[in-house]
Amino acid sequence: MISFRTGRIRVGVLLMIVLSATFLASCDSLFVSDGDSDQGITAKGGYFYFIDNTTLQVLMLDRNLRVLKAWDTQVLFGDTRLQGLTFDGKYLWLSAAGSYDEIVQVDATGDTLKAVLTLDAPPEARGTIRDICWDGEYLWAVNSGSETYATPATLYRLDAATGGILFETPLPSPEPRALTYVGENGDAYGRGIASGIYYADVEHDCIYTYSTIKQLFDSVMASPEPPRGADYIFPVGLTFDGEDLWLVNSSSAGDHLYRINRKGLELERVELPYVTPGPIIWATYDIRLVNPPTINAVSPNAGSRGASINVTILGADFQDGTITVSFGAGITVSNVAFVDAGTVTATIDIAADAEFGPRTVTLTNPDGQSGLGDALFTVSEVDPLAGYLWLTDPNNDVMYKIKISDTTIVQQWDLLGVGPGGSSQGLTFDGTNVWLCDGGTNDKIIKLDTDGENLAILDSYTAPPNAEGIAREIAFDGTNMWCANSGTDYIYRLNITTGAILDSIPTPGDEIRGIVFANGNLYANDRIIDSVFVYNTGTGTWTAQFATPIPPEGDEGDRYATGMTWDGLNFWIVNSTYEFDYLFQVTTDGTVLITYEVPNRGDAQPSGILFTQE
Repeated sequence: MISFRTGRIRVGVLLMIVLSATFLASCDSLFVSDGDSDQGITAKGGYFYFIDNTTLQVLMLDRNLRVLKAWDTQVLFGDTRLQGLTFDGKYLWLSAAGSYDEIVQVDATGDTLKAVLTLDAPPEARGTIRDICWDGEYLWAVNSGSETYATPATLYRLDAATGGILFETPLPSPEPRALTYVGENGDAYGRGIASGIYYADVEHDCIYTYSTIKQLFDSVMASPEPPRGADYIFPVGLTFDGEDLWLVNSSSAGDHLYRINRKGLELERVELPYVTPGPIIWATYDIRLVNPPTINAVSPNAGSRGASINVTILGADFQDGTITVSFGAGITVSNVAFVDAGTVTATIDIAADAEFGPRTVTLTNPDGQSGLGDALFTVSEVDPLAGYLWLTDPNNDVMYKIKISDTTIVQQWDLLGVGPGGSSQGLTFDGTNVWLCDGGTNDKIIKLDTDGENLAILDSYTAPPNAEGIAREIAFDGTNMWCANSGTDYIYRLNITTGAILDSIPTPGDEIRGIVFANGNLYANDRIIDSVFVYNTGTGTWTAQFATPIPPEGDEGDRYATGMTWDGLNFWIVNSTYEFDYLFQVTTDGTVLITYEVPNRGDAQPSGILFTQE
């Protein structure tokens, strides 16, 4: 191979290199098999997935580096060399630069790679993405920068679904290449490699780490030096097997795979039989296998005894053909239909004596593989679809009562009679009466009489703290009233009768909108952070639980979560952005079960939402 770095290879060694590479490439293995399949270059087992940029192939290697499978990458990237490789627990991800500035999630269960998802390489397909890695939740990418666009070498954290940049930071070195994630590890004494993002730099001949907790870079070890000297250091691949790092060096006579321990010591060096070795990843998973089905949610996710319900099962890797579904004893399943790889529909009939409580849902594909969804459906003592949603719309000064089962508006009221400020916000229910948080010039918390065609005020008091800021939402915890204020960035606990402030806690962000109590915990959403948080009373801190939903036909910029309520099993969240005015029923992990249009979508301004059974 001709060196990637000018001046690092003498022409006089080229013949020797070519002959050596030709000989090695003709071998099926780097080792002589002794019949002991438990012995190899790594005691960790698993597989190495590796890029050979001479043949433009992804190779699957066993623990002895024998090739088990090879996939041509030209079907996805033409003649472009691959720069990055990672694995998300299910799929490989490949990245290329040049003609194809893309990061592609691929299905390798067949003889040909198939693109599952294609993302533009950050930022906006500029510069050169050198490698990628997966931390269990997010993609990370290193870009060596662009002189044309005056962008430095940068580390990016990406949304794996959209490719959106969630975080970026300049690198402390100019020429990054290999990238990997090191998770929590260590022996019985806690000794291990510090967790974080690791990358190698070909200019500084050093391996750096980025601590995602401290958000700091540090140089942790030198890149291994090939036998021919430092001029042949050129790391292009880096991976972690749970105990040690593995590094691919690609520089003609320095084409090696190194195993490196936590102290940076070289434990093993293997000469690679490839002219242009590339990035590498280690995994225990065999990507040739067809994935078993995964069940993420059931919608609706509850039903009462004696009910017959049409349900939608959401997940991944469902196969077209005869699929069987089980909800456990007392529930009969019929009319199972494959819709697509992520959607199956069915009809369930719940027996009159079915046991109450959560159920494990089992889905079995035509190939016999099954997936389990633990506690994804509940046989409820109360029909969850028999309830109502109450919704305020300050743009039209109206409050609706909406039947959940068919979205009919059963009643609506003019709000100006009780909220002359024209800025109705949140709603809550104390078990008997509906309460309204009315902002604007009124700035009151109002106990309502909703029995007639017109609303009446039963009681009211000034929103805390003494009409300062903007009172956005209220919630009842069974004893006290709580009020969230986006102007003061506090949530206040109040005496429900007098409105006196009993306590206060800071909001999780600067634009608090919805608060609600669910299963005894206080939840809140923030329209800027676009997340739902839960409050830990012991530590006095908020923890993000999930992102607020992206509306249909919209993107992340169309999220504007306002009110939030709880129906006993799920959250309901309001999104308020003109044509993206929607109501979402959302599980506690953020899975959207139901999406409804807000009345007068596009001309509304939905804010407060409330669930009641009656």
